[in-house]
Amino acid sequence: MANNTEEGQELSLPRGQVAIETTNLKKFRMFTELLLNTSKRYPTMGAATGGSGVGKSVAIDSFVSNQKPRPYTGLPGIIKVEVKPRSSSKILAEQIVTALGYKPKGSNGPKLSDEAVRAIQSNSIDLLIVDEGDRLNDDSFEVLRDIYDRARCPILVVGLPDILRVIEKHEKFLSRVGLRMSFVNLDVEEVLYTVLPQLVYPKWTFDSKNAADIEMGTQIWDRVKPSLRKLRDLLEIANQIAEIDDSPRITVDIVREASNWAAKRMKNEENSEIQNKNNQLGEHEERSEKRNAAKNRRKPQE
Repeated sequence: MANNTEEGQELSLPRGQVAIETTNLKKFRMFTELLLNTSKRYPTMGAATGGSGVGKSVAIDSFVSNQKPRPYTGLPGIIKVEVKPRSSSKILAEQIVTALGYKPKGSNGPKLSDEAVRAIQSNSIDLLIVDEGDRLNDDSFEVLRDIYDRARCPILVVGLPDILRVIEKHEKFLSRVGLRMSFVNLDVEEVLYTVLPQLVYPKWTFDSKNAADIEMGTQIWDRVKPSLRKLRDLLEIANQIAEIDDSPRITVDIVREASNWAAKRMKNEENSEIQNKNNQLGEHEERSEKRNAAKNRRKPQE
């Protein structure tokens, strides 16, 4: 796990936190290597999916941050963009062009797609990663398909499992997504012996050989699993309480108090996620109905 950008803070961790080699991080690294395999004759699109808070964006940022800029372009060979809520095909194409260091000039999606293709080719981009891919609809996914077909650049779409609904519904998308992976929910053993000992908070210490720490860690994970984001939120609140109380470290009692403070915020976040999902599904269905109605109007009458 590693620090994330302000946009899409699925799992932003404390300053000074180094990447933690979780199962998902290792799995994601292997998956990207498959996409980048230069021995393949043709590039492919990939889809990586997982539940909210399991560390998808962190895996991306950890991977991208290790890419060094190329001396002849000033850009790394791997570029990431994050799909904005209710993103249109035009907005997505603009994001890709901007991420490649250019100022978008086109006035519509097709022209901006042309700019994105030229920018990818001129900078020899090896992989385009699209985070928050579950925000894509048919139109914005079509932009990715067009860019993929013309630029011949592998594209990795990362998001909630809902994205598979769009991919599997359309053969033109399904036939191009040749690789898939799923982020797994971490089990308690990995959390206790890999994640918790390496988390960095001023008041947090965790010894996986200490029975009391193991019991505390188990209680913490029972409260937040499978979300690493909720784990972060809980420990941030616990750290603040420990500092206010001038406690030398976070204790079980402090964790219980922090859990009470965090419960309402976590519930509000869950409700917000459900509402956003419903809004996006409603918008997607409405656009699909409009497209189908337009097609029917264009059909010649028998």
